[in-house]
Amino acid sequence: MAVVHVGEIDNATANANSSVTLTVGTAVPVGSFVVVTIASGSSVPSVSDSSSHTYTEWLGTDDGGEHPRLFYTTVTTQLEINDTIVVSESMMKDWAVVANEFTGVSDPETEDTEASNNSTGTAVTVTAVMTNAANLIVGMCQATPDELTFSSEDADTAGGSGWTSLTRNSQDAVGIVAHAYKVTTSAVSQTYDPSMTGSGGGWVALLTSVEDDGGGPAPSGHVGWMGLTGVGI
Repeated sequence: MAVVHVGEIDNATANANSSVTLTVGTAVPVGSFVVVTIASGSSVPSVSDSSSHTYTEWLGTDDGGEHPRLFYTTVTTQLEINDTIVVSESMMKDWAVVANEFTGVSDPETEDTEASNNSTGTAVTVTAVMTNAANLIVGMCQATPDELTFSSEDADTAGGSGWTSLTRNSQDAVGIVAHAYKVTTSAVSQTYDPSMTGSGGGWVALLTSVEDDGGGPAPSGHVGWMGLTGVGI
């Protein structure tokens, strides 16, 4: 089966709280691949849900005092409407969290490659060379201060379709957060660099990837998985 972005499960922000809760609006069936992107000042949070799935940290960084994280789980017990996904930490933190559902993803342990980059200003970019033809790619970019604005999505179409925007949200201390995804159908260098306007701030960018399950390219409008995140410093 080809990789498909089924949709967003929920998104939420929180100020000075030890946790943030997402609520399931549509049932998430067995076999779905759930990706939780977390922007906060927390070092290593934990993620749990109403069906007791284990969420694994896919990739994260502690650069620059900000802590972008990607977590995932493969659903083995259906998440029902009004079930919750909770991101928590022992200390009071500020949060911006989004969960998305995908299908058609291979074993998430079969990562292709990962890379990181960081700088200041508004020119966000991170690049990695893929060795697998079909990867699920998800991008997350966080930038501070929150007066900055994402003006356009990365137009890169190398290896497959272009980036498609997901939820954009903001939180005073966390800054602004954008999400995007694409699918690759050939093994080429991949770059994520959404455009920002404004002044000040900085970013840290992370890039990782995982194969689809071998079912061929995704239908138009959907993508495959590779996690990419940039965060302000």
